[in-house]
Amino acid sequence: MTDKEPVARFNGHRFSHADLKHRIQEVEVPALRAWFDNLAEDEVPVLHIRGLSYEELARADLAATRGQQAIGQVIAILSEGKGEELEDTLRNIMGVGKDAPEQLIKRIQYLAMGCEEMNEESAMKFSVHFSVEFGEITNKILALTGKGSEPGK
Repeated sequence: MTDKEPVARFNGHRFSHADLKHRIQEVEVPALRAWFDNLAEDEVPVLHIRGLSYEELARADLAATRGQQAIGQVIAILSEGKGEELEDTLRNIMGVGKDAPEQLIKRIQYLAMGCEEMNEESAMKFSVHFSVEFGEITNKILALTGKGSEPGK
């Protein structure tokens, strides 16, 4: 008989039945104070973010891939025969340029899915008008995602 250390083994059954929750975090956003209702003067405005699932990451990738195609098709239909000026106006209304980078479309999706206070429209506007905060918050969502879920509490 040898004195070997027990070999650590993953318990798939226990993992399958574990109550896991996405990691969550509050992020201070003083720049957005004007858009918070009923915020006391001494309160700091916060957004609530969480890590994303792989399915959500894949949906963001798909949105980025299809985004430019869909936007181009909608604008082409709406501006058909009405000139480039109308196309530019529609792009401005929609908040997207002709060459919106895929990374931007992905991050808009990350924020819309990973922040309970945001939707696609507000995430897009946030990216335009508060671009530094937009980058910081989407980085935090990705960091939470990278840490994986944690046991429920």
